[in-house]
Amino acid sequence: MNAPARRPLRLGVLLALGLLAAGLGACRGDARRGGRGAADPDATGADPAAGAGAEGGTISLSNQDLAPMDGYIRRRFWVLGDDVEIVASKEYFIQNLSISARIGFVRRDDKEGENEAVSTLTFLGKPGEVDFSNAPRVLVGTGISVLARRTLTIRFTRTTSPDLPVRIRIAANGDARMGMGNQVSRRDPSIVLGAQLRRVGGAYVFEEQ
Repeated sequence: MNAPARRPLRLGVLLALGLLAAGLGACRGDARRGGRGAADPDATGADPAAGAGAEGGTISLSNQDLAPMDGYIRRRFWVLGDDVEIVASKEYFIQNLSISARIGFVRRDDKEGENEAVSTLTFLGKPGEVDFSNAPRVLVGTGISVLARRTLTIRFTRTTSPDLPVRIRIAANGDARMGMGNQVSRRDPSIVLGAQLRRVGGAYVFEEQ
């Protein structure tokens, strides 16, 4: 029987913000699928516990371990709020997240710290002018669209523990809505959702908020 493919998540080294700070091109900056890392299904890594908490250490997850998170980011739904924040594990989501910022309507500010890289998108038009085509927008994976009427902040955080190697949290505040297509399934002042992989015993368990 063939051994399962491993997908290493490297700890302790923040990628340069080049993927986030790159030019917008026509009207968007794309931070998906760049270089080797969590999305390389043929990569071979160390034991999941290897390098825990060490600079440059590696957590190695199998495709089976990551399958629930891969499935989560393929779900098709959207989230909208006045101000939205996404907090995501850098090692996995740097290759599974696309930022859209329409020139002339959205200002983009990027900065890099020791433990996180942050990109803030701010809508520059009048409140009544915002719509799907010009709002600050992020696509998570291939299914989850996140939009903001005013500001959208993305925080890529460094993974430091092999017990919580992958996580994402989306918090939409201010007239928050959630739905699919043209259908709104939820309306609240604030909507918080997300998912994570957490190690329990010797296995990784998928948990959804």
